[in-house]
Amino acid sequence: MMMTAIGLMSGTSLDVDVPLIETMAAGEGVWGSGTGPTPKPSGGLLRTALTEAVNLPQRDARPGILREAERAVTIAHARA
Repeated sequence: MMMTAIGLMSGTSLDVDVPLIETMAAGEGVWGSGTGPTPKPSGGLLRTALTEAVNLPQRDARPGILREAERAVTIAHARA
């Protein structure tokens, strides 16, 4: 049985990667993969959020610019 899957990832380049693969259900091989053009959230916003996130007292806290950055990444993933 052939399976098609996509994944979403944001990496150190602050963009969104969207790999697409087609494979047999048992993982017997990959028949094709690739990525298309993807949206890129504002690098300045994300860099500022990363700087602020270093000192978070709680991992799930989203104060200040972190909430805005999380929303920007979520929207970029949805558009991708």
